[in-house]
Amino acid sequence: VMRKVNEGHGPAIMIGFQQATAVAKWVFQTDSDGEIGAAHFTGMWALREDFDLLLGVRVGRLQTVRRRFISRGLRLVTRLLFGVDARDINVPFRLMRTEALARLLPLVPADAFAPNAIMTGLAARLGLRIKEVDVPHQAGQGRRGADIGWRSIARAMIQTTKTAWRAR
Repeated sequence: VMRKVNEGHGPAIMIGFQQATAVAKWVFQTDSDGEIGAAHFTGMWALREDFDLLLGVRVGRLQTVRRRFISRGLRLVTRLLFGVDARDINVPFRLMRTEALARLLPLVPADAFAPNAIMTGLAARLGLRIKEVDVPHQAGQGRRGADIGWRSIARAMIQTTKTAWRAR
């Protein structure tokens, strides 16, 4: 039995997105930690025809200092470099039109640490129709999440910046 080496969360997401674009009209992403209830998908689905990218915005989210720093830092970087001001830039609760996702994927590094943030920035840069939808964050559900290391934070910021410059 051949096992695939774990390359991290970002690369796993990218592989899933690539596979999904081959078989689906829409791609929905959510984390499996139960922190955003599946019932909130219905509201996004109802809006899908008017948008290319629907982003859940985690309302009432509790974060560690490092997670708050990376979220705010990525939001600032994407605002400055891509011109998008998404409130929850790296949200793992999103619905994407496959044609739009297929345009974004070749522009995102395969080893991206925070591919969702990069894709949201690129979507704005390409003029895709983006809508944010509030979704309640269910504190205490699932895992609390491992704290992110400072090297990973720097890597996410650098990758996002490089991608923005390449996409100019």
